[in-house]
Amino acid sequence: MYNSLFRRYVGDMRLRVSSVFGVIDSSGLVLACSADSQTGSVRSGIPFNSSAFIHEGSTYRKFQQTASEKWYVFVDETGEKASLEAELLAGSLEAMLAMKDEKDDTNEFVRQIAAREIDNAVLYDRLKALHIRNPADRYVCVIHCSGMPASKLYSIVDSLLTDRGHDFIYSSEHQNVVLVKEALKEKDLSLIKDEMEKMVEKINRQYQISLQVGIGLLFRDMHDLPEAFQQADAALYACNAFDPVRSVVRYDRMGIAGLVSKLSEADMRQFLHEMFTKEQWDSLDPELIFTIRKFFENDLSVTDTSRQLYINRNSLIYRLNKIEKNTGFDLRRLDDAMAVKMVLMIQNYMNAQKKQEG
Repeated sequence: MYNSLFRRYVGDMRLRVSSVFGVIDSSGLVLACSADSQTGSVRSGIPFNSSAFIHEGSTYRKFQQTASEKWYVFVDETGEKASLEAELLAGSLEAMLAMKDEKDDTNEFVRQIAAREIDNAVLYDRLKALHIRNPADRYVCVIHCSGMPASKLYSIVDSLLTDRGHDFIYSSEHQNVVLVKEALKEKDLSLIKDEMEKMVEKINRQYQISLQVGIGLLFRDMHDLPEAFQQADAALYACNAFDPVRSVVRYDRMGIAGLVSKLSEADMRQFLHEMFTKEQWDSLDPELIFTIRKFFENDLSVTDTSRQLYINRNSLIYRLNKIEKNTGFDLRRLDDAMAVKMVLMIQNYMNAQKKQEG
């Protein structure tokens, strides 16, 4: 986590410092450098015997250390200017790490509130001591990315979605990242969802990943954070397990996914059995299943779906008629569409469960 912090810092300072500079640990490993090719290399033979020294044409300066780690700034020059640059860089890094440590303490406190680990008798005193504004309009986002370690997802979310002065972030179970955001401008969940969808799309493009986000209801008092967290977590679960096509889901707009998520597995299997015979399900080849999903994504619009599938309107109608003939469900009728939508959601869930068990 510190390494990514150092790299961001060096990137931010690159245009302000003319010399090549960076950060190393006490083994000589270059953790970050303004000359990217040096990051990850090792500088050997460095005499780490003082807080400031010169070695082989480079100026070194120690800054904040933990019990197990020591870090040094280096500037690949010597002289008064290099010494001053190293001193300023070390000083600003120390200040930044001190702020990070304070922020980490605050984020951990917020995690404890969400997990109901903080007694109400001390909650408000701790909020004041940590200078956390309360009351204030906030909402919770629970963010998931399949196959990505929580530490990496944390770094991405922290760098792109977090307002350092008003928001809190921490990792939770199931490799999720929790973001508690203050609603500074918009206090309408539909606008908040729209803004989050834009950010998720940007992250998906930039990192070639697929994020899913659950959003809880707005709340004003940190005492209500646990409930807001549970809401966001439920929205993410409904999205991830039953409707993976959706990237951002509001708790108050879970729709059919929210209904299906409350069913027991026995009820789900019974519903599948009542809606589709094995022969009917087997009659739907991958092309027809894909057509159904796209038809739902486009809100049952024949025009929009045919355009997205790059087929003409008549070809799509032929497929819809074939689906009706094989299953008895006409997707152009709302009741039939809802029933098939629930079947697909339950199938998504069943397939995910089999994959986990496998």
